[in-house]
Formats: sequence, C-alpha cells, structure tokens
Amino acid sequence: MFLEIMMLFFGICLVIGQTVVFVLTFVWTLPNTLIGLFTGFFLTFGRPKWKYGCWIFASGKGISKYIKNHALAITFGYVVICWEPKTSKDKRVLVHEKHHVSQYKILGPFFLPIYAFLLILSKGSQGTDHPLERGAYEKMDEYVEGHAVVKKDVLYDVLHAALGFLLAISTLIYLVSFF
Repeated sequence: MFLEIMMLFFGICLVIGQTVVFVLTFVWTLPNTLIGLFTGFFLTFGRPKWKYGCWIFASGKGISKYIKNHALAITFGYVVICWEPKTSKDKRVLVHEKHHVSQYKILGPFFLPIYAFLLILSKGSQGTDHPLERGAYEKMDEYVEGHAVVKKDVLYDVLHAALGFLLAISTLIYLVSFF
C-alpha cells in the first residue's frame, strides 16, 4: 500500500514538473512566439493550427507566394510558418522546424541574436555550415517515413524528470519534518 501511494505521489509530481517546465519554456520563448504569431498573421493572412506542439501557419496567402521560392518554412518560438499548405504536410520539413522549436526552448529570447551572429560567422549560409541549422538538417535526414514527427528532446525530458523529482523530494522532506 505504501509503495503504491509513493508511486502515485511521484507520478503526480512528475506531471506537475512537466507542466511547470512547459510553462517556463513557453514563457522563456514568448517574445519569439509573439513575433511568429504577428508575422504569420501579417504575411500569410491565415490562422494557425496547434499541431505537433506548435502553431503552424500554412495558408499560402499573403506574400507567401513570393517567399516560397526562397524557403519552405521559418520558425519563431512555438510558431512554424509554412509558405505553402503542402509544406505543412511534409513531415521531414516539420521535423526540421520542430528542432528549431526545441532550440528556441533552450535559448529563449537569445535565439534570434545568436542565430544572426552565427549567420555572419557562417558567411550567410543557412545550410549545414550554420551551427543551428546543422542539427535541424541532421534531424531531417534521420527521419524515416512512418516514425513519429515529434521526438521529445533529451534535455527537455531530463528537465521534466529533474523538476518532478525535486518537487517530490522537497515535499517528502517537508512531510517528514512534521513527524
């Protein structure tokens, strides 16, 4: 009985930890997400759909027809802007862009200045010469049809587990201090 209660307790703490980490990463990258929402509405005249843990614009309207020749998509925080509707169905592109969402979760408001600085160092290359693009292209190349589009990041999982564990331990210490 005690073991079952402890397992339930740790499970609840893990869920709370995951929620706290999600909220913290969401707030951490909120300035970028707001830029993405504004850009998406303004440039595509479309509405985003929440899919794969991010908002995806894919209307093909607005100035999308002029940009689609230069890029398939762009990511700002939790927002992925696909310049053509069919791009939002290309799982390899979504894996690439989801990697950028993960980078935004870690770098937060520093992502765009760091990206720009590295763009200068890589002589304007947005391909594999750019360090932040290299990982995204590797994820894209690793994708095999039929596998899940969204693979959780190891760092994100570690943060969830650590926060849940710390919450559980601190609560346990607090409860034990009464006895």
